[in-house]
Amino acid sequence: MLSENLGFGKANNEAAKKAKGRNLFFLNPDTYLINNAVKLLSDYLDAHENIGIVGGNLYTSNMCPNLSYGMLYPSFCSDMDGAFTELGYPLGKFIYGTDYKFNYKDIPKEVAYITGADLMIKKSLFTSVGGFDPNIFMYCEDAELAYRLVGMGYRIVNLPLAKIVHLEGKSITFKEVRKEKYYEGRRVFFYEALFKILYTLCQFCGIIFIDVSMFC
Repeated sequence: MLSENLGFGKANNEAAKKAKGRNLFFLNPDTYLINNAVKLLSDYLDAHENIGIVGGNLYTSNMCPNLSYGMLYPSFCSDMDGAFTELGYPLGKFIYGTDYKFNYKDIPKEVAYITGADLMIKKSLFTSVGGFDPNIFMYCEDAELAYRLVGMGYRIVNLPLAKIVHLEGKSITFKEVRKEKYYEGRRVFFYEALFKILYTLCQFCGIIFIDVSMFC
């Protein structure tokens, strides 16, 4: 038992150290399984070496489609999509079709990231990449992990046959705290993603990169 609230990422990193299984399944407390989703996801992960993360289709308590994955990483584009969605004109839907956040088909779909509500990954892979980013308390840690894995050549897949109800947001009482942590997570993701891009560009251009932290 942890003595303090470390946040989603850090707490799960600690739990992963104690896990004994070959696959790790991160499942939110405000969820329940509709079918044998754990076995379906685990079998799929075992059968595909190049899959980094797999997750199922999420539903609301009324069995309506719920946010199950993202086709866009947190970015200006995803912010614009969110703003226009609030106005009734989801941009992502026009680009990716009706299943840009929920898979209406019966076949696996490659996505940008799986929501942390039902994320499964091989323990060996999770350990080798250092788990979730400990700098993110909550929100965007799922997208950040997927972003790193895609950069390593892994695929992120939604398996629609695995079905789970997610009572989204019911586990967080105070909306202001939720909003604060959401934007805090996005800031960390933006900073680290930009840093990686600049670092890669410097390497490509033959520029010697100096870690400025060593002088601080």
